[in-house]
Amino acid sequence: MILDPNELGEGEICVKGDIVMLGYYNNPEATDAAFIDGWFRTGDIGTLEDGFLAISGRMKNIIILSNGKNIYPEELELHISNVAGVKEVLVYGQKGVITAEIFPDQEYLAEQGIENAQDYLQHSIDAINETLPRHKKIVMLKVRGTPFLRTSSNKIVRSQVQEPTE
Repeated sequence: MILDPNELGEGEICVKGDIVMLGYYNNPEATDAAFIDGWFRTGDIGTLEDGFLAISGRMKNIIILSNGKNIYPEELELHISNVAGVKEVLVYGQKGVITAEIFPDQEYLAEQGIENAQDYLQHSIDAINETLPRHKKIVMLKVRGTPFLRTSSNKIVRSQVQEPTE
């Protein structure tokens, strides 16, 4: 089920069935917040069309622009992660613009004779932007000198975006 779909049919993905947990152990408040009418609220945003589920991103990661448009950073991160020389990427909203922060693969850049990571990556971002609608364009690029902090499940910690050191 898609909860509260917008005009594009996107909403929170909710699931129900034998494979879904029954609730949080000894935490009825968290259980109540995680379920609606027996449906588990996944926290993912997506669409359901012709029996196919498409996941757009996570509710907690959405960038809401001043014009009300929703941007799913995971979509942009996927484009950027396909650029040779990108080791890690995080996309977020900062000062009203879409920002991409990249930790480059220094070994790859050296092998290719690329001396200026900022220029190389900006050129790649410009090429990606040509394929995107105007409201999804990446406006700011930050190049990091250190890897991102990660969780125990090896996901980048989004809430601890650090200033680049390069």
